[in-house]
Amino acid sequence: MYDPKGIQETAEYFSPGRLMKHTYTTQSPLGVTQSFQEYYENGMLKWEMELKDELRIDKYYWASGHTKEIKEQKSNLLHGAWIVYDSTGIETKNCQYIEGLRSGKCKTLQFIKTNAISNSDRKNLRSIVLDGHACSFYQQDGPDIYTKEFLDQETDVISKLWAYLKHYQCDWPLADKSVSDDHFNYIFNFPDTLFKNHRTIIDSILRSMNMSSIGAWNIHAGIAICKCQNDDLYTLKALNKAFEKVVPEAVNCFELVNGCIRIDYDMNYFAPSGSFIYHIEKVNAGNRVTITNQNWSKTFVVYDDGYIEIYNGVGSMDCDEFVPRNIKKY
Repeated sequence: MYDPKGIQETAEYFSPGRLMKHTYTTQSPLGVTQSFQEYYENGMLKWEMELKDELRIDKYYWASGHTKEIKEQKSNLLHGAWIVYDSTGIETKNCQYIEGLRSGKCKTLQFIKTNAISNSDRKNLRSIVLDGHACSFYQQDGPDIYTKEFLDQETDVISKLWAYLKHYQCDWPLADKSVSDDHFNYIFNFPDTLFKNHRTIIDSILRSMNMSSIGAWNIHAGIAICKCQNDDLYTLKALNKAFEKVVPEAVNCFELVNGCIRIDYDMNYFAPSGSFIYHIEKVNAGNRVTITNQNWSKTFVVYDDGYIEIYNGVGSMDCDEFVPRNIKKY
């Protein structure tokens, strides 16, 4: 209830006279303004927040009284300044944001130094990137081809984020991958008669796609089969386009061997230990990446300048708070 002056006030205490929380709300023709405060047990201010319409300002404090962090938001997205201080009061970050993403050059930006990941970890991460995109093989929309350069760029982004997570001890053991998982593995299976009549053009098309044969063509039970590898991912749509005009009978005679990992919210199946799912989206001056493994899910921004932060400043790097997810391997 508001009093006659349009004020509503509440308070909670650790014990009589020792304030723990305080809220203060004012109502006027210009709108409603809310302010909140939380205190340490030593009486020092821990957090205060002012909210008016869509605008919000949070201020956090160290127990010593030094300012810890200041965030400005609009409609629940970082919008304005995000300033961070260490426990001695030294500014370590002072950046401007627009709708959740960093904008322009920061006044202060202290990079977190992370150790480089090992070659074996990077190789395994690239295999997971390939596994993730293997789900795109049967897609009807999107690119026809995912090039090695594109996949390597995503591996770079995931590797930077992986090193960042290891810095906060939020990593998990990666599953070992075989050498063949460094590529996309295809199986071409054509009817025997079609293959014999069009072998020259079939081989020519495969060479134009840089398909490297793992073994010779094998004819069995009326089917000509060949296993091939490629650093690029050609979708089924792309393979059909390559063949349908010259060998229309060859349409849909292709398979991708690589695994495909998807999130399954209904079934209680999990991907093999060390697997994870990621979604990556190009944003202003970087990439927004959501990582999901068997234990948690979190969204980060990996900026082109190498700086990494939790997207929109939501939550912390406390791994225990991350949301569990179920993952199924197809």
